[in-house]
Amino acid sequence: MIKELGIIIIKIMKNINKFLIGSLLVVFSLVLSTGVANAATTIGTSILTTGTLEVQNTASAAYFLTGNTIQVAGYASAAYSRFGTGTTGHSADIDASNDVLITGALEVDGKAFFDGTASVASNFEVGGTASISGIVNLNNGQVRPQTDSATAFRFQNAAGTTSVLTIDTTNGRVGIGGTPGTTFEVQGTASASYFLTGNTIQVGGYASVAYNRFGTAATTHALSATNDVLINGKLEVDGKAFFDGTASVAGDFEVIGTASASKAFVTTSFVVGSNVASSSTVYVAEFVSTATTSVLFGGSSTTLGTCLQMKNTAGQPVYARVFGTTFTVSAVECH
Repeated sequence: MIKELGIIIIKIMKNINKFLIGSLLVVFSLVLSTGVANAATTIGTSILTTGTLEVQNTASAAYFLTGNTIQVAGYASAAYSRFGTGTTGHSADIDASNDVLITGALEVDGKAFFDGTASVASNFEVGGTASISGIVNLNNGQVRPQTDSATAFRFQNAAGTTSVLTIDTTNGRVGIGGTPGTTFEVQGTASASYFLTGNTIQVGGYASVAYNRFGTAATTHALSATNDVLINGKLEVDGKAFFDGTASVAGDFEVIGTASASKAFVTTSFVVGSNVASSSTVYVAEFVSTATTSVLFGGSSTTLGTCLQMKNTAGQPVYARVFGTTFTVSAVECH
């Protein structure tokens, strides 16, 4: 009976494509011989099925082509291709047959290219070198190292041999040109159009004090404010220097040069030994140590000449001047 059914089918299909006939003959031969199709048997070419084709073992194909989606590790289908049975959390974007959802892990041993936007909802880890040719946008502006250290972040040259910028996340420091030893450190020349600070400046050392200083020695005159300055070394002023307050010199005060318009020592009130000059304007120089010991040079007019005021042994003022060619000392005041 089975043989007669096969002969009838062959007669009906004899005008159909030879490839399909060959495939049917193979199938019927398997049915005739065993009653079932052997899974280890190679079936011919051009097999077409409109339903579900299931293989309970390994299926091998030179090419796998489908005009719809592929579904791996599960039977239920979705509008997109997927590996696994989970559903997408980006339905606005993952909704076509050329979209792919991988619910498990993904390993790429070669290169991976993202010509569009790559969005990572969790951690993004790179074991080697990450290259970015575009722009990096941070949602909340936070960049964190794996662990804090003195060199947690280093911006280096292309060869990786020189650190241009180093960030110490352990001590909260930033260094340019090397590992920082202070809050902000520049190992080289720093240039600025303006240098502004609301506190003090410390030059020649790292430890700070309540006043500005060039050097690391401590003040011996109770400097204590941000507008006070201590210079431990030498000071050179090639232009004019103005002291609106008292100028105190603990050592020698030397003027080098001849009495010319450019090199003379000029003063309208020269006081030595006292912080306050005489109230009288007739004296051009005062050497004062106590209330009873003083030497003053002056004169109120050209007719009185140059006068020298001194104190005698009784503490009384006496005045010396030149009359004609005679040097006299009297009680006549200089003014």
